[in-house]
Amino acid sequence: MKNRLLLVFVFLLSASFSFAQKHMPVKKDMKKATLKAVQYLNDNGVKFTDKQEAACFSAFSEYARNMVKVSEKAALRNAKSGDNKKDKLSEIESRKYINSHAMRFQKKRDDSVKQLLKKKQVEKYEKLVSDIHPLTLEVDKKSKKGKK
Repeated sequence: MKNRLLLVFVFLLSASFSFAQKHMPVKKDMKKATLKAVQYLNDNGVKFTDKQEAACFSAFSEYARNMVKVSEKAALRNAKSGDNKKDKLSEIESRKYINSHAMRFQKKRDDSVKQLLKKKQVEKYEKLVSDIHPLTLEVDKKSKKGKK
């Protein structure tokens, strides 16, 4: 009997640890996506100088950190409300919450990057940044609809 209780306790403890670490890959994925996004911009025509690339990477990193925080906050609000359906955010409301913050953070990121770029670089940046998914920072090759 004691062995079974001990086994159940160990199982529950390990399950709680694995659940608690579920958010960690998201942060790692955002770091990788940030690096790929900046490289994509640099390789496809913006041609950053070293200083511009560092500032762009910094701006995208800050954006990624803010988006992870907002996503965690939305998940926490859903978890805190529990069974109370009045306070609980629906999936659509949660998306609206995240998207509204994403737009604000995106504008801040783009403004800080554009300050350091020349006019031709800004034009190329504006075209290429639309290929980057705003929530995951992954480069979307499919969005090159009219670009040939």
